Amino acid sequence: MKKQVGNKNRGEEKGDKDKIKNKDKIKNKDKIKNKNKIKIKIKTKGDDNKVKRWPVVASERKGRYWEALNLVEDPEMMVGIVDLGLVYDVEIKDGIAYVTMTLTSLGCPLGPQIMGDVQKELMNFSEIKDVDVNLVWNPAWSPEMMSEDVRYLLWGV
Repeated sequence: MKKQVGNKNRGEEKGDKDKIKNKDKIKNKDKIKNKNKIKIKIKTKGDDNKVKRWPVVASERKGRYWEALNLVEDPEMMVGIVDLGLVYDVEIKDGIAYVTMTLTSLGCPLGPQIMGDVQKELMNFSEIKDVDVNLVWNPAWSPEMMSEDVRYLLWGV
């Protein structure tokens, strides 16, 4: 009686190992894809390159941050991310800017660039010491989230 070598004694063929490896990769991919939130913490060191801003009453500060974030443009659409409806919330607490935002699509190749620009823009405020960007996919972005002006500019409606 001959001994069976490898996995053939379990009824597996050579290609089955590859299928199992690919199945593991798919499982890991699904774990990433199915997360509701991807937390991205962006930190910088030092205060040397901050632009000093004029003092503004606390109740008006949120407006300034939203305006600053609208200077960040989606490189593909050349429109500010606030007008595009990508920014869901901005909160400043204890010197940390908490930004909740999304991208136009899950596979947006320019997401890291946009989030880096968000960080750079908010770090221009002397009262902000750190920026925490929380990238979310729920609710998903849709063209209805754009401002009326941008919809008119892009599509004439």
